[in-house]
Amino acid sequence: MKKTILLLFLILIENLFAQTPTLIASGTYKASGSSVSGIPSVNINIPAGKNRLMLITTFSERIHSPILASNFVYAADGSTEDFAIPILVNGIATQWLSGPWATDFLTASTDVIFSTQNTVRYISDNMGLPTGNVSVTFPGINVPENAGDEMIVNIAVFENAKPIPSLLNWTNVRNFNTTNFLTLSGTSPATSVGNTLNNITFFGTGAISQQKLVSFSSGWSNIQSDIVSNTLGNSIYTTDMSPNENDGIGLATAFSNITSGNPTFTLTRTATNPSTEIASANLIAILPLARPSVTGTVYIDNDGLTGGINNGGTGGSVWNTANTLYVNAIGINGNVVATALVNTSGAFFFPTGGSLVEGDNIKFQLSKNQGTVGQPAPTKELPANWSTVGESITSGPSDGNPNGEFSLTIGTASSTNNTTNRFGITTCASGTLQPTVYGTLTNTCPANFVDLDTAHTGITPSGAQLLWFTNNTHSGDPLRTAQVSKAGAGIYYAYYYDGAKNCYSPASNAVTVNISDCCPVFTSFSNTGWSAKVFDAPAGTDAWTEISNANTFPTSSYSQVATFNYNVKAGTSDAYSIDFQTFTYGLTPSNPQIQNYSGTQIYYDYSLAGGGSKANEDYAVLFSKTIVSGEEGTYQFDLSYGDDHIFIYKNGVKLNQMNDAYYGGPFIDFVTVYLAAGDVISVLMVEEDLYNTEVVISGEKKPTVQNLTNNCPETTVNLSNALLTATPPGATVLWYNNDTRTGTALTAAQVINAGAGTFYAFYSNGSGCYGPASNAVKVTINSCVCYRDPNNNGTGTETKMGITLLKRAGSDNQDNWPMVRKSGHIALESNTQGFVVTRIAKADLGNITNPQEGMMVYDTTDKCLKIYSGNAWKCFNTPACP
Repeated sequence: MKKTILLLFLILIENLFAQTPTLIASGTYKASGSSVSGIPSVNINIPAGKNRLMLITTFSERIHSPILASNFVYAADGSTEDFAIPILVNGIATQWLSGPWATDFLTASTDVIFSTQNTVRYISDNMGLPTGNVSVTFPGINVPENAGDEMIVNIAVFENAKPIPSLLNWTNVRNFNTTNFLTLSGTSPATSVGNTLNNITFFGTGAISQQKLVSFSSGWSNIQSDIVSNTLGNSIYTTDMSPNENDGIGLATAFSNITSGNPTFTLTRTATNPSTEIASANLIAILPLARPSVTGTVYIDNDGLTGGINNGGTGGSVWNTANTLYVNAIGINGNVVATALVNTSGAFFFPTGGSLVEGDNIKFQLSKNQGTVGQPAPTKELPANWSTVGESITSGPSDGNPNGEFSLTIGTASSTNNTTNRFGITTCASGTLQPTVYGTLTNTCPANFVDLDTAHTGITPSGAQLLWFTNNTHSGDPLRTAQVSKAGAGIYYAYYYDGAKNCYSPASNAVTVNISDCCPVFTSFSNTGWSAKVFDAPAGTDAWTEISNANTFPTSSYSQVATFNYNVKAGTSDAYSIDFQTFTYGLTPSNPQIQNYSGTQIYYDYSLAGGGSKANEDYAVLFSKTIVSGEEGTYQFDLSYGDDHIFIYKNGVKLNQMNDAYYGGPFIDFVTVYLAAGDVISVLMVEEDLYNTEVVISGEKKPTVQNLTNNCPETTVNLSNALLTATPPGATVLWYNNDTRTGTALTAAQVINAGAGTFYAFYSNGSGCYGPASNAVKVTINSCVCYRDPNNNGTGTETKMGITLLKRAGSDNQDNWPMVRKSGHIALESNTQGFVVTRIAKADLGNITNPQEGMMVYDTTDKCLKIYSGNAWKCFNTPACP
């Protein structure tokens, strides 16, 4: 027993006729002997291609010895004939096309002593033909039982082919001894639309039960010709078989293209023998795909969609201006495959036999720009002052998405009615003149933005509106109201736009916006430390519902796919703002503002879109910064703009959120939060569509403050004592009694002698620039109880009542006590005891009913003598008077 395997891989250069079925890969595999080693192991690398068809040809020889009618390739023992073996490609079933088989028996059909089987099966792209390294298997094949058994497999892969080949003829011949041993012919099938006979590729197989090379006659290109050499095996019936049995086998495959007549070939073996037992052959047609014509009409439709896409309305007709409009046919890769001029009858025509191929999904685009075949589609735009009404592929009703294009799956028949496919266009209220503008705008301090509309010097036409873009092709979305009124540095273009007809005027000249740095950002943020993580969620995720209902991020659907360092505004006066933008579909490493990007690309999958709808492709970018020593303070975060949803977190806990932030803005004081060293502030941007994404959110430091109360005997406070954090370099603190800076700031004297009220602190650069207001500072002024040192001047009146423990009372006593104590109502005297007033805890002071002004107690809680004054109990401990 022996086993040999040969792999032949062949890639042919595509011929001039791109739609003729063309061989792109082939391989041959063989084995001999008994047991599983007699079954070839088949693995082949299948290249990518378009409309591919794989043909699998097998030829097997089996010796039925010593048991008659046993050892078939697929049939059970005792059968009178064999059956074609099933074949799988990576587990995918192939389709049977042909299976010549032959047997040699003694006296009855059940006495089989020798048999061959020649099977042809196929699999196409439509059936799931894979790309790359694939395995071909033979489920259910009977394991060979005789050392003289052989099997050979040939694979041929074609592209530009219909998915189903056509068997034209097959044959078996027996017991021959000539060199030219077999001729097979067939009738040429009908050609598909747009093709000729020469576009049909004919495929032939030739097999022989002898180890001789087989070749095809002139005009046929060899794919493979190989033999399995084998002189082993035995049979007790050798006298009943041809004298060259037992030996090996031979198999050849080839293809041919003809310009006329019918296909035919003759098979030749390398040498003659007295006799060969069996030979078989197949003739198959591999058909090209149809290349039909496609036609249509461009209408001047002046009544909108009334009555569908037609020549309705006053002045309605067909397009009749020569050499001004084209219809470009665009493939799924975005490149132009064909282009057609719209003639003066409004018709466009893609002829048969062109590049529009059966089964292709083609987008037809109406534009004044003619595309170049093989290049990306040109800009889709109409002549000045024209706009799209709609388009249709059903002789009238619009497809519902008036965008100057429609899609068709190319069929097998040519378009016989050039009015079925339609475009409708009409004149546009935006006019043919470009808006007139100033070429330069500069901000006026303290504003750090400009209003773009102030650059417009013309008059907007009736029925149109003024729109602004950052490009001169009005690509993408126009700037929204907030972006126009608060435009930053950059280059902008104005257009007049007719919303009813979806058309634009020519672009204005460029408007260059320069922004002078006039107001500092009062913050201690460093211009480093920001980083970002990119998260993705499966299409269909409702980001707002999921994230807005959660207190932290990421939520269950989102998984991290990338990280990048973030420092887009480093080195500018606005270096501490979070200002992330992408100007492409989705998030890709090519965005210039993303540095050190790693991970996967997030992109919009056009294959998910249908009927003008947009597929949902959610992704999120989480910006984060850890506060370091020296950056502590209270910060006000203002959200200038966001697209789509914006969230802000401190230490991973959500502080605020904004749904569809692009609809409004700016959102002043989106969040005010105190940040200590080690705190992490994070801003989450969530995008729910394919369009460009942007978030502009700035965090500006404002004074951190506390409330104040006077210290008796002072009856005012110094507002500067309310400040808890250092003032940033270059800033001073101004105080107002409101948080809008209405009126004038407090004077220095008013700041250091502030009375009761509510006050707000602002950082200022002294040149009209201010930071946000601090939190309110509430000043409380408590009244102060006072006493004086005794007045010892003058004689005073005598105290008439006294109690003494010193035994000296009375006028007859030499001390004259208590009369000597002047101006008293009563005098008490002891050198061993004190005067004790009522002692009471602070909590019990409220139990005194109707306390009188001047009433006195000793507060055992505050440990001071208190006097009731001004409707309150106050410690009597500070020598002062107002």
